[in-house]
Amino acid sequence: MISKKLKSSCDLGSRLLNILVVDDDLIVRNAIRATLMLEGHEVKTASNGLEGLLLFDDHRFDLAILDIFMPEMEGIETLRHLRERTPNTKVLAISGAGRGLPSGYAGDDRPDYLNFAVALGATSALAKPFSASELIDAIDKCMDSGRGEGSLAPEGVHRQTA
Repeated sequence: MISKKLKSSCDLGSRLLNILVVDDDLIVRNAIRATLMLEGHEVKTASNGLEGLLLFDDHRFDLAILDIFMPEMEGIETLRHLRERTPNTKVLAISGAGRGLPSGYAGDDRPDYLNFAVALGATSALAKPFSASELIDAIDKCMDSGRGEGSLAPEGVHRQTA
């Protein structure tokens, strides 16, 4: 997924970010962390929403990358708490688009949790799986957005193309 150094760094005018990555999948969390650290960013990680909120109490983050489906506290609830605490922090929601949903959800009948996250306050969203360059591009767009706190006019979900 995300394993090699990118040829071009984030197009943020050399701005290094403090980023929180919250994902229950250790492999995904470490891959995102490694990619962002190679780009020069400060990165802290948490395996669930509760851990992420504790880190937010002690640190200032420019961006939070939140998985939607996690134990202890789901990403949507974590997003709600982040918006109460720091309404201007950018949030990139990520998800495998409902992998592991109970049977009965199939194809287009599956809820679109990424658009739901954007409608509830995420700045932007990115569907898993994604490449390192797709992650960096999504972060660039997220940080360039004037949108911190969510509105009911989502800017859209970035989806991997075939």
